[in-house]
Amino acid sequence: MWSDSLLDTDAIYDSFSTYCFQAGSKCALYRPSDSSASVIAQRFESILSKIKANPLTLINHQTNTPILVTYDMLKNIIFLFLYRPSATFPALAMIADLLYHGQTEILGVIFGMPALEPVCTPSLPAYAFRNEAIYAVMCGDKRYPVCIPSRCLAPISGDEMR
Repeated sequence: MWSDSLLDTDAIYDSFSTYCFQAGSKCALYRPSDSSASVIAQRFESILSKIKANPLTLINHQTNTPILVTYDMLKNIIFLFLYRPSATFPALAMIADLLYHGQTEILGVIFGMPALEPVCTPSLPAYAFRNEAIYAVMCGDKRYPVCIPSRCLAPISGDEMR
């Protein structure tokens, strides 16, 4: 069921290094010595591999709470960023560059954000949602089959959602 909605995910993910290379110095992960987008992709993947092998412990100095930055956390962030690459890829490059340089104080503020679970509950007041459209998409994604010419949207039964 989910495979239908993930057809372009890899292509969008792969475009990160391409657009970073094209942006040049405007991309935080770009280096003047980069000869191609694949060099940036290798750097990005090495950052992910490093975090996978050794999760990073940070302190959120605003709340004085510890934060464990894991590979799974980064993959979730990347997946969320794939929803709006033109708006989020610059932030992804900045986060990757901060991880690359080990700038933990700034990272503590960035990763101190709450998880999505509280956002997807109806108990939060309306003013808590600054961009409610993206939360609606993320919380209710792929509840109906994609409409193709031979069939239209139809509700999915509870058994199909498991």
